[in-house]
Order: sequence, then structure tokens, then C-alpha cells
Amino acid sequence: MTNLGILYRTAGRPADALPLFEAVWTARAARTPADPEVAAIRAHLGGCLARVGRLPEAEGHLLAAHAVLAKAAAAPARWRAECR
Repeated sequence: MTNLGILYRTAGRPADALPLFEAVWTARAARTPADPEVAAIRAHLGGCLARVGRLPEAEGHLLAAHAVLAKAAAAPARWRAECR
């Protein structure tokens, strides 16, 4: 579902991507909230929320994702660099 969400978001269809990212994040966040992959999903979710105008929700997700990715040694270097 994550890849389909990314495809929709990249195609300029954030409203279609939003429920996919919400479902994946909800399913995985309770088990592994500090996992860089979960944080990346949360960043995608935040980006889609921002694009559909739900800015207060987007901000919370984006800041939380940033906090995890900026300090996660297991996160790809590209992700960490984008958080600086």
C-alpha cells in the first residue's frame, strides 16, 4: 500500500494517497514508532495532509517524522540529510 500511496502522491493525487498512508501508519506505528520506515510513512502522510489543506495535522506528522529520521542511524543517509 505504501508504494501505491507514493505513486498517487507523485501523480498529484494526494487525496487518493491519504487513506493508504493513514492505514499503513496506523497499523505499524503502535508496534514500531521509532522505526525509520514508519517515520518515512508518517512523512508521506504529513505531506499528503498538507497538500489537501489539513495543515495542523500535517505539521504534527511531519515534525514527528523529522525527529525520528534526523537521529536514526538505521535511516538511509539521504533521509537523514533531508532532515537537517
